[in-house]
Amino acid sequence: MRDDYQSGYDDMDYQDPYNQQPTQPQAQLDPAVEKVRRKLMRLMMISIGITIVLILIILAAVIYKVTSSPSEKTPTEVSKTEASPVPGAETDATSEAKTTQPAVPEFIRRSIALPQGTRILSQSLSNDMIALETLTPEGNTELVIYDYRQGHLVAGITVDTSPVAKQPVEEPTPQSQPAQ
Repeated sequence: MRDDYQSGYDDMDYQDPYNQQPTQPQAQLDPAVEKVRRKLMRLMMISIGITIVLILIILAAVIYKVTSSPSEKTPTEVSKTEASPVPGAETDATSEAKTTQPAVPEFIRRSIALPQGTRILSQSLSNDMIALETLTPEGNTELVIYDYRQGHLVAGITVDTSPVAKQPVEEPTPQSQPAQ
C-alpha cells in the first residue's frame, strides 16, 4: 500500500532551494563599481562601530546614574560661594557637607491691616509677593499686592465699576457745531 502523504520525499523529487547550487556563477563587477562597493562597506562598518560605542556610553551613563547615590558629594566638591536656599542665611561649605538635613527656612509672621468688613475673594502667591483680591465694605473690588518678606504693601489697586467711573482711556469726543 502506498502512502500518499509520504510520496515524493523518498524519491527526492521536490526542490530544495536552500541546498541547490547556483546554476550560473556570479559575474565579476566592474572595477569602478567594486571600488564604490568597498567604500560603502567601509563607511557602513565605521558607522555601525560608532553607533555601538555611543550606545554603550549612554548605557554606562544610565547605569552610573541609577547606581550612584545623591549623598556621595564630598566636601571638596561643594563650592565655598554656594548660595543658601534660605534668603539671608550664610552657608559654610564644611558645615553643609557634614549635615545631612536640609536647612529649614525661618518662619515669617506678618499681618496686613485691612478695613473692617473687608472680605478676601482670592489670593495668589508669586516669589515673595502675595496678591489679594478683596471686596471692601463699600462694595468695591480692590487688589492688594504685599511683599511678605520685607513686610510692606507694594500696591493697592481699586477696581471701580460704578456708572460714574472714569474710563482708563478717554475716547476723543466729536467737535459739535455751535448753535446759531
